[in-house]
Amino acid sequence: WRGTFRAEFIAMGKSGLMVGLVGASGIAAFIPALKLTTMANVALIYASAPMLAALLAWLWIGERQSFKLVAACCATFIGVIIIFRGSMGSINFQGDLLALWMTCALAFIMAIYRRYPETPAAGPAVLSSLILLPPGLLLGELFSVSKMTTAPIAVEHFTRSARASAKCLTGYPTYSGCRPRYHTHHLWRAAHQSQ
Repeated sequence: WRGTFRAEFIAMGKSGLMVGLVGASGIAAFIPALKLTTMANVALIYASAPMLAALLAWLWIGERQSFKLVAACCATFIGVIIIFRGSMGSINFQGDLLALWMTCALAFIMAIYRRYPETPAAGPAVLSSLILLPPGLLLGELFSVSKMTTAPIAVEHFTRSARASAKCLTGYPTYSGCRPRYHTHHLWRAAHQSQ
């Protein structure tokens, strides 16, 4: 494991440092972008990352691009401009800018990996996390859970509980360790004695 640790972390080089720094800035823009604009805007802007990466690869590395790819890039950028026009003059515009920054960060990371394929992945990912840890501890509420976080968990728990109850009532008493309740015991026994 020492060889892997050295290759991933110690010897990641300038390209790995760039991936870590740029990745941290892109990750930091993600949650505020979702809070300041619609999820659809973030997803549509973020979907343009491969096209932006192809443009960067052409400009930085000199990769030749096909006519189809250039046409797709133009269509993608027209779509992003339409999204931005719809957000002008509102708070959504700030969220769209953050989504564009996060998209540019991902595209730049793709271009770095394309130019320097020997760049490791784990080291820069850990570096991004370590860069974001202090601001997260300072600006976040440690161990707090919001309603937006608990709602999906509650729905999932309710769904699983309902499925488990249905299984118990329909003759599957061992599902999730459930046992037939007293008032359903006679139904369960009658169903299983007839088999």
